[in-house]
Amino acid sequence: EMNEPLSGHVHKGMLICAERLGEDLSVEISQALAKHKGYDLCLTGHSLGAGVASLLGLIWAKVPEFLERNLHVYAFASPCVFCPELSQAPFTKRLITSAVFGDDIVSRLCFSSFKDLQVSLGEMSKTKTMGFEEKFEIWKNITKENPNQKLFPGGSVYYLNSLEYDSQLPVLVNPVEHFHTILLSKSMLRSHMPGHQMRILSQLL
Repeated sequence: EMNEPLSGHVHKGMLICAERLGEDLSVEISQALAKHKGYDLCLTGHSLGAGVASLLGLIWAKVPEFLERNLHVYAFASPCVFCPELSQAPFTKRLITSAVFGDDIVSRLCFSSFKDLQVSLGEMSKTKTMGFEEKFEIWKNITKENPNQKLFPGGSVYYLNSLEYDSQLPVLVNPVEHFHTILLSKSMLRSHMPGHQMRILSQLL
């Protein structure tokens, strides 16, 4: 049961979408579950759909008939939706399973991380004549936004196709520690594409 108090802030636009979707679908889902007694209730989505599904899961977790059907959310390439406290709250981690792939920009992009990128690019533009080590030292010392002011994917978050780990298997990570900064790379957009993610997942089967 959802007997743990949850408090924090989430992405406003996606919350509005989740609330509207919940209002539109709750009656039909309730009727479908009544007809199919042995069915569980699973929500899933990719990108924006993953963010909305994650929030809808938390909303529907307040509905006993949904929660008792083993309600669970599977979020692929979720955008940044939850504050750190909500992202890693015990109940959120039980309810939501998220997958982040490689350098995917969407799972790292929020207003504060974009401000970090803007400041970093401005500072690094002054280092054209410097060597790599000097540039790296400057980059390390650039003041970043407090992670507590940022949003993150939520739940039990698995990291796939990352150069950070040798393992080819998904690695369970804390998104607050791993996805607080946008990574500029050749694959930052490709990593978000469904086709690319399906190829990675198919290799695990």
